[in-house]
Amino acid sequence: MDEVGSLQKTLKEMKRSIDEAKLNLSIDADLPDRVPNNKIVVKEFYEKLEVSAYGFFRQHLELTDKINGLSERVFRNAKEQEESNKLWYKRCTIASYCPYSLGWGRGLLGKLYGAEISMGVE
Repeated sequence: MDEVGSLQKTLKEMKRSIDEAKLNLSIDADLPDRVPNNKIVVKEFYEKLEVSAYGFFRQHLELTDKINGLSERVFRNAKEQEESNKLWYKRCTIASYCPYSLGWGRGLLGKLYGAEISMGVE
């Protein structure tokens, strides 16, 4: 559960940084139009865009790595549990052969020695 909380925290941080990047871009979006000849403003605008995109991409990669790690652990644990269940199933199946054989043998001996089976109906 600790990792799920960590992933949720990372998702919230990504959402916040995306919202901040959108706000910064919306504020600065009209600067190139207001000052079309000022190449410094345009350059700053694209630098901010690049930094925001890189930050989002980096956070996306980190989140993807965490999700992949979590899914690998979940599948590994599921595989271990499956192997354990198969082992117990095999043990119990083999163990059930013994009482079945004993019961069947007792019934056969009873028939051979002439024991009558009463079903409660006379």
